[in-house]
Amino acid sequence: MLSELGYGLKVDVWAAGVILFIMLCGYPPFVSISGAQEELFESILSGKYTFNKQYWSNISNAAKVLISGMLQLNADDRYSASEVLLHPWIQTGGVVDQDFERMSALAVECIEAEEAEHEQDNEEMKRYYSRRRSMDELSCIAPDVASNSFFS
Repeated sequence: MLSELGYGLKVDVWAAGVILFIMLCGYPPFVSISGAQEELFESILSGKYTFNKQYWSNISNAAKVLISGMLQLNADDRYSASEVLLHPWIQTGGVVDQDFERMSALAVECIEAEEAEHEQDNEEMKRYYSRRRSMDELSCIAPDVASNSFFS
């Protein structure tokens, strides 16, 4: 909805994923450190959130996998309502068998590794762009370039 691409039924799954995230840990998955609405929207549109160990260490990996499926940024990759209702964590009232929990732990490790990889890429991009001139800086240079024009 924020990206103005329209929305389908899976936006409700995403919203339910946000609510489930809050219910399990006590804070929302997407936040603005400064409190600025634009920063919050950027956080939401990036789709990046973390399972902070301080709050998530006692939450099952199966629940984390469910939430990850519900909060997929791409609606095509996001769980449908039927898939959510058929998820073992929902079907068993949050008490999944050990095999499923172990499998979920592996999935969470993959999710966290992917997040760490993207975070490293983002840090490298931030460093790259921090060395580049801003458009404001370049506009100050433009009059000097114009004076060296072939059309003078």
